Amino acid sequence: MIHLRKDYERIQDPENKIPEGEPVFLLRAQDIVAAKTVRHWAYLNEAEDGDPKLTRGAFECAKKMEAWPVHKLADLPEESAEQQGDTEEKPEQSEQKTDEDQQQEDSEQKAKPTESSPGSGVS
Repeated sequence: MIHLRKDYERIQDPENKIPEGEPVFLLRAQDIVAAKTVRHWAYLNEAEDGDPKLTRGAFECAKKMEAWPVHKLADLPEESAEQQGDTEEKPEQSEQKTDEDQQQEDSEQKAKPTESSPGSGVS
């Protein structure tokens, strides 16, 4: 079983019902989108003619998640992206162009005279 969050690796499947290497995604009741996500999953399961008992269980779980006293945005523990398994390199902030930067660059390119344009001084 592979967890997205490395700190959840302690949550295991002692009966080995989940194959080794199968990704899993754990939602906690305190996550402000968890109940909506579980409810959405239940609707999709129902639409695909999934097990009605499982669908009802998911709806019940969503209700309990909504009743949980604490709700917050999901977060990751303080550790580097590499420790979380995210090895994709990201450009430095200064290297990223904003839409305004790109628009400015495009305007400057359009304003530059070309060799063949009239008044460019090239004959």
